[in-house]
Amino acid sequence: MNETFSKCDGADEPLDVSDERSCPLDIYDCRDIQINRNSLQEHYLSEQHQRSLVRRTQQFIESTNDDSTKTNIDNDKENTSVQSTYEKLSILTQNIETIYDTLDQLSSDVHQCNNQNCILASELKDIKDAQTLENAHISASSLNQNVLRHDMIDLKEQINIENERIHDEHNGMMVWKITDIHEKRTDAQSERKTSVYSYPFYTSKCGYKLCLRLYLNGDGAARDTHLSLFLVILRGEYDALLEWPFSYRVSFCLCDQRTMIETNGTTEPKHIIESFRPDPNS
Repeated sequence: MNETFSKCDGADEPLDVSDERSCPLDIYDCRDIQINRNSLQEHYLSEQHQRSLVRRTQQFIESTNDDSTKTNIDNDKENTSVQSTYEKLSILTQNIETIYDTLDQLSSDVHQCNNQNCILASELKDIKDAQTLENAHISASSLNQNVLRHDMIDLKEQINIENERIHDEHNGMMVWKITDIHEKRTDAQSERKTSVYSYPFYTSKCGYKLCLRLYLNGDGAARDTHLSLFLVILRGEYDALLEWPFSYRVSFCLCDQRTMIETNGTTEPKHIIESFRPDPNS
């Protein structure tokens, strides 16, 4: 059989080397689309391209049948080829349907995996949040333990100081540590509170009950120039057993703390000491 080949339309046109091109079957269902070179294989497997391929095959078969009718050629070999083409097309169609079913199943599996990943990510976040909260609780507990430990140490020190003070309260001596001295002196100068009292102490366990009264800005003629310190005799539980009037010698000592601190005990401090015996008639 002699065959003639005609020149394809557009053969003289320049070769298109761009990344996007039309489908070879664009006169069928693949018309009006541009395909990226990297997406050709994906397009060839698409339903749209398969429909174009079927139509082109049918057109080819119909054209072959028409040519056979026109030329009255009864060629068993060609019929067998056509039948084989039909069978191959049928098998190809079945394979395409199988591929689509597989793709649908894969898409469903991917969707299910994505959902499972979202659930796992949410659970992981909850675990991390719980761990962060647990770590915060542990840190807070550790901090509270440290605070309680320091509080216990401070409390023990206060108990020891209080025990010493209670012991000192009954030996006729009292060491008075005055706190917030500048604030108290300002109150005395403004006459908001002219004097402060010490805690009570005793000359002995069953002795006189005493306390001190201090005027930081002075009292009477000593106002604005001196400190005024008074010994106050308080009503005590054992007053009926004691001698009256009170006539024992009293000594006051204003400690020179600055010298003691600055010289670390290497220089003799200059304490201010005053002693007197109370006047029963005053």
